[in-house]
Amino acid sequence: GVQLAKMLLVSLGYKSENEGFTGNAWATNVNVRAAQKGLYDGLEKMDTSAALTRDNAAQMVWNAMNAYEVEYKTSLIADKDGKLSTQITVQDKVVGSNNDKITLLEDKYEAKAITGTLTAVKQDNGKTTYNITIQDPQYKGEKYNDGKDITYTDVAKDYSSLKYQNVRVLVKPSKNGKDAVVYGVYATNKNTVVTALADDVDDINKTAGKLEINDVSYKTNAENANELPVVTAPDMTSFTSAST
Repeated sequence: GVQLAKMLLVSLGYKSENEGFTGNAWATNVNVRAAQKGLYDGLEKMDTSAALTRDNAAQMVWNAMNAYEVEYKTSLIADKDGKLSTQITVQDKVVGSNNDKITLLEDKYEAKAITGTLTAVKQDNGKTTYNITIQDPQYKGEKYNDGKDITYTDVAKDYSSLKYQNVRVLVKPSKNGKDAVVYGVYATNKNTVVTALADDVDDINKTAGKLEINDVSYKTNAENANELPVVTAPDMTSFTSAST
């Protein structure tokens, strides 16, 4: 684990000679930086000195892809006698006229991981591709696209099974409104899926964003509670009361 963390940190821009990633204390220094950059997120119980499982390795790589790259800044510092010395500090890398931070995923693959609620999946007429709509899109916890719904076209796979769930969309964003490429859509860990008969739904309070199934109350975390994420099979159409 710590060996992979070192490689991932170097890929993010850290320099071994600056960070002490060599020598007797290399593992400790790597673990500190890796924790700071979130490489161990979701893996808090993992023994970093042990051999990695494939799923843990995949999680670490994914965490690194979504971490900000870093760069080193050199400054001249004067002491009380006016003697100059060089100070090197590491900071998140910034690019463009707005000095925006950039992730490894953006820099190397021009892609983003956008989260939101999948509210619509529609097959293109006469095609084997689909249009999908993401409600309340966010990127790294912040509003994306000014919070407006995003519709991606020419999606290669039918993601109807994820409809109304909180999802992560791995996408190469559009530069001209036409060329966005969706690599995949995945359910996040924010979902609770309850399967029941319509007769088991005792009450739906759309205003409060609540519903009751078999005497168990559930509350959605959607900002817009006027459309609860409740669907019926097989046609996946939404319904508003148990009687329908």
